[in-house]
Amino acid sequence: NKIFPNFNYPNIYLIPNYWIKVIDNFIPEISIISAGVYFGFIKKSKFLLSLEGAEFLFQMQAFSDKNYIIVNNKGEKAILYGNGIIKDFISKIPENLEKGVFLLIFNQSNEIISIAQSRVNREEYSNLKSNGLVALNLVDKGNYLRLKQ
Repeated sequence: NKIFPNFNYPNIYLIPNYWIKVIDNFIPEISIISAGVYFGFIKKSKFLLSLEGAEFLFQMQAFSDKNYIIVNNKGEKAILYGNGIIKDFISKIPENLEKGVFLLIFNQSNEIISIAQSRVNREEYSNLKSNGLVALNLVDKGNYLRLKQ
C-alpha cells in the first residue's frame, strides 16, 4: 500500500496478475507510483470509490438499477462544476429511490459523470420543489480540473 505523493491517504489500484510480474522485473532505481485502474482511497478506515472504480464495477454489472439517476444537459454542466443534484436536473430517477444510498449519476449520453449519495427517498422526491436537493455530489468528472495544481 503505497501512498500517492499528492495525497495523505493510501490509494487502491486494480492490477491484473500478469502485470505484477512485469512490475517486479522493473529496474530497482525506477520508482513506480501507480499502475492499473485507480479504484479509490482509504480515509479514516473507510474506502472511498473513485469514478474509475465505479465505471469498472458498472461494466461488471455490480450495481442495481435503483442506483442510477440520469440528468439533463443543464444538470450535467452544474454537476461538473461540483454542484449537488437538484430535482430540476433529473431526467430519470428510480421508482424505489431510498434515502442515503450510493448513486451513479449519468448524463444524456449514458456516461457516468458523478458518484452521489441520495438525500431523499422517492416519496420525499415527489414533494420537492424544483431547486430541492435530491443527492449530494461526492465526486464528479470535473473534479480534476478544480484541484489545486
